[in-house]
Amino acid sequence: MADGTPAPEAPAAVGGLAPEAGAPVAGTPVPAPPPVAAAAQPAAASSLLTDAPAEGAATPPAPAPTEGEGEKGAAITAESYADFALPEGVTPDPAVMDSFRAVAAEHGLSQEAAQSLLDLHAQSVASQAEAHVAATQQWATDAKADKEFGGAGFDASMGLARKALQAYGSPELGQLLAQSGLGNHPEIIRTFYRMGKTLSEDPRVGGGGASARGNPLDTLYPTMAKG
Repeated sequence: MADGTPAPEAPAAVGGLAPEAGAPVAGTPVPAPPPVAAAAQPAAASSLLTDAPAEGAATPPAPAPTEGEGEKGAAITAESYADFALPEGVTPDPAVMDSFRAVAAEHGLSQEAAQSLLDLHAQSVASQAEAHVAATQQWATDAKADKEFGGAGFDASMGLARKALQAYGSPELGQLLAQSGLGNHPEIIRTFYRMGKTLSEDPRVGGGGASARGNPLDTLYPTMAKG
């Protein structure tokens, strides 16, 4: 200094370390620290169910229906189906097929799935028909062996049964018996056989046809005749 008094030394830093360059000198105002950026807030929880898409945002396309699937009345309609394959000799009923197409479309069935159902139905019908044919054949076998009208005299017995059918039946009845196979049933044959026997044994045979000979049902079922 000018008066010869030495200038005071700067105090040593605590710990023997020199103060860093630019460090504030004691008594110098310390500037306020810069504002700290606000901490990032976690994203709000979201889900496809709770969040509606932003206006104008593209909506992911719905997956195309796979085979066997389809929206009712939209992806598959009754008109979507091509002609179905049916067993040989089967003539389809247009109304029934239209109903089937409508039901298949309602359940979203593909062409292949609907065809499979038709095939299964055709197999079921064929099995029932085969079972009925087997049953009628068994009826015929049982009738030929029947103790009352079968055996060695079967042909003669059938002659009597046919005579009764011609006398009291109608062509429509004969057609029904043939188409249904009931003409082979032992109990049906038995009924007409007994009626035929009554015709042959009736002493009034010989004039006036069936009405003159009387109704053989009166003999077979007397209680019914009284009514």
